[in-house]
Amino acid sequence: MNKPVRILIADDHRLMAEGLALVFNEANGFFVCGTAANGVEAVALFNKLRPDIVLMDIDMPQMNGIEATSAIIKTDPDQKILLLTMHDQRSLLRKALDAGASGVVLKIAGSEELLKAVHEILAGGRYISEEARAALDGKSDSGIKTDEEPAEQLTSREIEIIRLIAEGLTNTEIGEKLFISPRTVDTHRTNIFRKLNVSNAADLIRYGFRSGLLK
Repeated sequence: MNKPVRILIADDHRLMAEGLALVFNEANGFFVCGTAANGVEAVALFNKLRPDIVLMDIDMPQMNGIEATSAIIKTDPDQKILLLTMHDQRSLLRKALDAGASGVVLKIAGSEELLKAVHEILAGGRYISEEARAALDGKSDSGIKTDEEPAEQLTSREIEIIRLIAEGLTNTEIGEKLFISPRTVDTHRTNIFRKLNVSNAADLIRYGFRSGLLK
């Protein structure tokens, strides 16, 4: 009888980690041998358990999934790691693959795709989900190619203002916080909307979470 594939899951969202564990524990031939809530725990558990494959969230406290992947790959260059993320930001996905990940899947994926990804990686292949591949190819939601990620065009002040908008602050409140006039804030807001091709604060906040600007 073949031994089950041992999986280590690293995700700081407990419900997500439990959901992933349920998917693989109920599938034939898999066993979740451990779960980690941050990158530091993931590296420590990897060294202790030496799983067959690691399912790693990118956004985690203390040490993110890309950093944890790099640390694990330095120890074992052949270790198989599937990175999971909510964000389709091209630069982030490139960093994930450059760190040595065996694949990348967006968290919108269903259980069937996750199982498919793991099977392909265990067979020696590389798995990049369709949505992740589109982002890596530089395509926007509309399918138009871009040479630069919109978020990469933002200044540090604009990113600061996006985060304050997400907190629900008005132009006046943002101005008071940053010691600039409400009119200057409005100018920044206009430039942000133009650069990111959004038309309202709700779309801006959705983009912020998707791209990793907001957490």
